[in-house]
Amino acid sequence: MKKYYHREHREHRETTFEHRSLWLPFIELPEAIPTGLPLECLDKQRLGASPRILSIEAPEEEADHEPVIVCRQCRNHITDESHRLSVEGANRHTFANPHGFVYEIDCFGSAVGCYRTGPLSDEFTWFKGYSWQAVICADCMTHLGWLFVSSGPHHFFGLIVDRLASSL
Repeated sequence: MKKYYHREHREHRETTFEHRSLWLPFIELPEAIPTGLPLECLDKQRLGASPRILSIEAPEEEADHEPVIVCRQCRNHITDESHRLSVEGANRHTFANPHGFVYEIDCFGSAVGCYRTGPLSDEFTWFKGYSWQAVICADCMTHLGWLFVSSGPHHFFGLIVDRLASSL
């Protein structure tokens, strides 16, 4: 059985199951190398070909974490609470598309966990003066909402409320 280190929960676990994005191989360090450093900071030449087993200490985290917005499907980090915007006087809007599907969206200035997909369109736009483009989760490809782009430098993301979750 192998040991793995969880990136988010900062815990160790012996398991035969490897999750592709959250569990990292548990690397054992020689005593001469200080623990508590990110793995990228360690000098790989000092580790040698077969490092001994010690431990990795999680870096100390700040006490006050801002909640992040994650994809409800896969828990991928999508955006932060601090990126919420008021568009046309509100952060939350409810719209129906031409096929009758009703969406409740929240507006954000940034959504780092999204990929844009398809061409920009100005057909049936919900915000006058803005074209839209669908956005999906960068990890699981769930449709999360739309990017709205004006003819000027302004843009924002309208993300579907029930496809998101809040996480600390």
